[in-house]
Amino acid sequence: MLWLAIRLPLLPLETCPQQSPSAIIAKECIVVCDALAGHGGIVPGMRLADAWAILPELTVRPRDVAREARQLEALACWAGSFTSEVSLLPPAALLLEIQGSLRLFGGLEALLAQLRAGIAAQGHLACIALAPTPRAALWLAAGSDGAEVPCCYSLEAMPEMLARLPLQTLELPLAQERRVAGFGVR
Repeated sequence: MLWLAIRLPLLPLETCPQQSPSAIIAKECIVVCDALAGHGGIVPGMRLADAWAILPELTVRPRDVAREARQLEALACWAGSFTSEVSLLPPAALLLEIQGSLRLFGGLEALLAQLRAGIAAQGHLACIALAPTPRAALWLAAGSDGAEVPCCYSLEAMPEMLARLPLQTLELPLAQERRVAGFGVR
């Protein structure tokens, strides 16, 4: 099996486009921000009051989880044109089992090109990765900046590829992340 993970790190922002610099908030904290806001010093997790103190022209909109879920479902339906094995991983990821689709689409490079073009045409930035297991594909996609597609084709190569990822890729609660880091895990 070959799993392709699609992570949509800007999905909350992409479902509610607004004037830049902009951010999406939940519970008075920044969830995600656009590049201009990021260059201005805004980061996810920052309190809204602090963000406005740094960047007064920042436009914000509350997070619309239902709208994000509808968009993720629409993307999953679209992804069904590439494979019948599509899994939704809310809030912002999809998993596709693509091994059986490679020949049909002319190989991996052609399939990736079609996927990337289709996702971009729908207005989304995607971080894509490949691995023989779903979780490894998700972690590799989480560690990707979206420019390149990390590819791991065998179980034997997975430990080496996953070892390069930072601990934050696991998205553990902060207390657990600190505890694991305290044990020396990097």
